[in-house]
Amino acid sequence: MKKHTLLVVDDLKTACEGVRQLIDEKLFEVDSAYTLESAIAIWNEKKHEIVLTDLRMPAGQEGLDLLTHVKTHSPETNVIIMTASGEVSSAVHAMRLGAFDYLTKPFGAEELAFRLDSAMKNMDLVNANRYLTQEISDEHFLIGNAPVMQALKKTISLVARSDSRILITGRPWNGKGAYRLGHPESIVQGFQTFCPGQLRGNRRNINRGRIVRV
Repeated sequence: MKKHTLLVVDDLKTACEGVRQLIDEKLFEVDSAYTLESAIAIWNEKKHEIVLTDLRMPAGQEGLDLLTHVKTHSPETNVIIMTASGEVSSAVHAMRLGAFDYLTKPFGAEELAFRLDSAMKNMDLVNANRYLTQEISDEHFLIGNAPVMQALKKTISLVARSDSRILITGRPWNGKGAYRLGHPESIVQGFQTFCPGQLRGNRRNINRGRIVRV
């Protein structure tokens, strides 16, 4: 099973090591950073899926600076803020800026595992949504791999390259409009519906090949 990548950031090395001991290393590949600069450098190199960072750092630095950097370059990355009990309002502010969640120190293995599990599920949901969106885009909004759908997609690709007018026949409500969805950048232009009587005058054009019947 592929491990998720996690970056733990705290100016105290003992704190980072303590957090690492609470993490199931079968699920995560963990890196640590002790300053804002090193955290940004390490994250830029590996683009960790989850970042667990302390809110306060030395020399006036803050986890919010790391949060801003990460979310600017990778909005889908989940950032969890670690904060002291008296700084909950700051953690809530961090969530408004894009943090996924926060943990109040001290915390135990169960609480940490719950936050990380939630972050992983959220990430999997985002990835699944991105995959489906791409699939729909690639298939021109037509979903399905049944033989009849494959034949429809093939026909759409063929007629879309033609400059001829396309006549689509069939009973009412049998999906003729799907062609419009199937290749919107071409067929949707000038897409019209007709009653049988309206086509009588066009039989000559159909016979001459000016209108392609599909």
